[in-house]
Amino acid sequence: RAALLDESSIANSSRGKSTASGLLGADMIIFTLVTGIGGFLFGYDTGVIAGALPFIREDMPDVEASVTLQGAVVSGAVGGAVLGSLVAGRICDSFGRRTALLLADFAFVLGAIFMAAAQDSSML
Repeated sequence: RAALLDESSIANSSRGKSTASGLLGADMIIFTLVTGIGGFLFGYDTGVIAGALPFIREDMPDVEASVTLQGAVVSGAVGGAVLGSLVAGRICDSFGRRTALLLADFAFVLGAIFMAAAQDSSML
């Protein structure tokens, strides 16, 4: 069955009725809630990174001295999320969700190891 809306489903959805292919169904509510929770968690993660900044400044004097490096540390998480979201769909389509999640887990663990081993901001 084609995913296109026909004239009757458009007319029904404009009157507030939920149709199988309309825009006002339980699926749309679930998608909206999941998207909202995802946005909240993204902001929370950014806050957690910013909360770790005092500890990073304590261990790395060059980060303490440069506001630019402090901004780079916090915005690095956002940049990584942008790049990951651009690549994630293709990986899921090509290899499946399970493989994509395993690759993301591996990248997360590898990144945590590299960050823990960082001796200065250039390694971070």
